[in-house]
Amino acid sequence: MNKMPFEVPPKLRRWPNLMDTLMEDGSDGFSYLAQCDALAIDAGNSRIKAGWFSGQRLIEVWHIPVQEFGSGALPALPNRTVLCSVGYPEEHLKNWLIQRGLSSIQVIRKEDPLPFKTQYSTPETLGSDRKMLVHGANVLRPGIPRLVVSLGTCITYDWIGPDQVHQGGYISPGLPMRWSSMHQYTGRLPLVSHPDIDAGANIPAKNTEAALQWGVVEGVRHEIRGFWQSFLHQNDPSSKAQLILTGGDAHFFEISPEERIFAAPNLALIGLHAML
Repeated sequence: MNKMPFEVPPKLRRWPNLMDTLMEDGSDGFSYLAQCDALAIDAGNSRIKAGWFSGQRLIEVWHIPVQEFGSGALPALPNRTVLCSVGYPEEHLKNWLIQRGLSSIQVIRKEDPLPFKTQYSTPETLGSDRKMLVHGANVLRPGIPRLVVSLGTCITYDWIGPDQVHQGGYISPGLPMRWSSMHQYTGRLPLVSHPDIDAGANIPAKNTEAALQWGVVEGVRHEIRGFWQSFLHQNDPSSKAQLILTGGDAHFFEISPEERIFAAPNLALIGLHAML
């Protein structure tokens, strides 16, 4: 298995549309990622991320909304590709890659054997995305108790012991799902979306829109803190347990190395690459 050094942050790019790559003569001129040994794709419910690896180093991360993926372009032909999906159909994704010239494609499915030990009583129901998050955490920070929190369409909490054993976890609604639910199940509350994180929040909020936006964000913040405190109480203080935040909405929540709270935005890609 590969282990990836994580000292150099990868470049982050929006996945280009096929039309964006065409030269004036109609040829495909997008080829600056000429050297690429492996491609890891993490397809979520609303967004698809791809990590381009040169050797063991993650050099670039691409992202695109799921509904736009069919028109995406590939800038290079990797020697190997590994993917997992919880939203976009796996076979559609694999066929899309085959049509673009890729041949060595490994698909991680939820029924596949786990690359780690788990205390989950129904391991066959553990989603492939959570598998790769746990595996990525074991690769990135081995030997340390870790609470992995992934903030996507849903929020998943995965507890990992110092022995690398997955102890279980929790699933709760993500930020957009909470905003949507308040609008859908009430008569007059408006549908809101992500607040302006740079503007910050008034505490308490001064209007209904802000109350909805920041009520969800602050509620999730306290939820995370609550699970983190429970996790700490179950681990020896000398174990140096860590909280790892990942997922598309992780940037709404503070990292604090002093409190051993870290961000690992590409954790699932790290786990996928380690499967090759």
